[in-house]
Amino acid sequence: MTTTHQTSRVTGLLFYSGGSANLPLQPIDAVRVDAEGRLVGFHSGKTQAQLQVECGLEIKIAGAKTFEELRDACYTTAPELITESDFLNALNVLPPMRWGRWLGVESFRISELYSGNITTIYARTPDGQYWKFRDNAYMSGEDIAYKAMAAANALTVTH
Repeated sequence: MTTTHQTSRVTGLLFYSGGSANLPLQPIDAVRVDAEGRLVGFHSGKTQAQLQVECGLEIKIAGAKTFEELRDACYTTAPELITESDFLNALNVLPPMRWGRWLGVESFRISELYSGNITTIYARTPDGQYWKFRDNAYMSGEDIAYKAMAAANALTVTH
């Protein structure tokens, strides 16, 4: 007798749910093609429609890389103004990741990742304002500087 895994082909896709403010993206199961040519969960053996009924959620399908990008986008936030004390407390909680100065903006990232490649980033702009936001832990120091300065400029314009 042939096992399920021998008669199926892994696709590099996965079933997932979520993607709203109330429901973060969650992987449900890797996807394989079964002996009948259907896309089913690698572990569950269930189709997308069956999983939707079972979970009571909309089940979507994507490649692993696309899923990771969508998940990271859900956790990315805009810069918010914080106090100097907030900035210094964060700097002293864990060893900072990539602490430095780029384009006149001092920044560091929390070394513990929030989800995937997302972490909390702290920045001090040349005008003495302090900012925090969640974004890709591996973004360049220059990109962090641009994001913090854009937030500082937007705040100046609105006040």
